[in-house]
Amino acid sequence: MSDVVVIDSLVKGQIMSLSLAAGIIFIVMFFVLKSFKAGCLSIIPNLFPIILNFGIMGLFNIPLNTATSLISVVALGIAVDDTIHFLYEYKKQRDLGRNINDSLDRVMIRKGRAIISSSCILCIGFGVMIFSKFIPIVSFGVLSAVIMITAVVGDLVVLPAVLYLVTGVGQSRRN
Repeated sequence: MSDVVVIDSLVKGQIMSLSLAAGIIFIVMFFVLKSFKAGCLSIIPNLFPIILNFGIMGLFNIPLNTATSLISVVALGIAVDDTIHFLYEYKKQRDLGRNINDSLDRVMIRKGRAIISSSCILCIGFGVMIFSKFIPIVSFGVLSAVIMITAVVGDLVVLPAVLYLVTGVGQSRRN
């Protein structure tokens, strides 16, 4: 099999895997939060680190190979956990009648430290792979660690911004 066929197969596999994962995330979030909007919004912070991952791979000429093709789906599966905690707490705060700003503040206070801690631990866990002598494993570890950090940014910066824009624009301060 030629390299072009292998790469083409990997790219098609990535697209199919990420599409399936995004669909499953939407369905799970829809049922957990009982909201179509929450299902759609949950995909944004989880695609953010994946897009950055592919950008980093392109910037540093890291090839798409068997090891690096696994990163996005594995990382997405891990990173979505923080999104679930964030959105579940946000919905809980909103259901208590709190406005958007207060709800986001309380989510950050109640879930922010745990999200940061778990992601840092995962980052360190993947980061130890840099000591491998096998370059695909090094690439997998470094890129997975970067995705864990960017997933925190997705959940603690991008997601609140999107929630505020989607639910906060046009609403009064007391809503």
